[in-house]
Amino acid sequence: MHHIVDNFILDRFKSGQTRGDFLGVAMFVDVSGFSAITEALMAHGQHGAEILALVMGSILKPLIHSVYAHGGFVATQAGDAFTAMFPLEGGEPTAERALAAAVSIQGWVSEHPQHPTPYGEFSISVKIGLALGAVHWGVVSTPDGRRAAAYYQGEALDACSEAEHRAGPGDVILDARLLDVLARQVRTQTEGDFHRLLSVTAELPAPQTVVHPSVDLSLMSRFIPGELLGQPQTGEFRLVV
Repeated sequence: MHHIVDNFILDRFKSGQTRGDFLGVAMFVDVSGFSAITEALMAHGQHGAEILALVMGSILKPLIHSVYAHGGFVATQAGDAFTAMFPLEGGEPTAERALAAAVSIQGWVSEHPQHPTPYGEFSISVKIGLALGAVHWGVVSTPDGRRAAAYYQGEALDACSEAEHRAGPGDVILDARLLDVLARQVRTQTEGDFHRLLSVTAELPAPQTVVHPSVDLSLMSRFIPGELLGQPQTGEFRLVV
């Protein structure tokens, strides 16, 4: 069963909540290099497109795993980029965990810069923006309640997106509010209202075992058609008229 809708939304929607706010760290991760990979592989037709899907999955899977292993969750994904959330709650060192996830992601990419395919090797890099702030979430439903969609918005998302725009390949950029929390644990280079991570000077939280709860099909199918949630096959290409 595919976990497409995050459990943060599902748990609250199940209890009757349809909107709310929290303070947290938002992370925007953008993988650079997919445009060049796409252009090269699409020249090889259907097989090249299928190889592209495999390459994207092999890269994004470990990056997303780092988010969950450090207590966050992926809120949205669009192609080669995704946004993750780390809500501040329960006294957990959330800011440190978000930073640990970002460092882990960049560490994995630096260890796997090249990705071989039948049509040659391709290189990737990652840019990451991190920001602390308010996040508003909500769920909107159709009048009959049979279909629903979730959304996130707020200052943390705006700031992490802006931070990512300031990043170069391999960079982690922090906003000023997050740096205030992590000031004793990092060395940074100030660039306007944002700060480029140079090094980590304290021990970061270790990754945890990731255990995804079982999928409530009746609940999740309000957001995604149930036929897709249980689909065992990956995408394939067919010629049509």
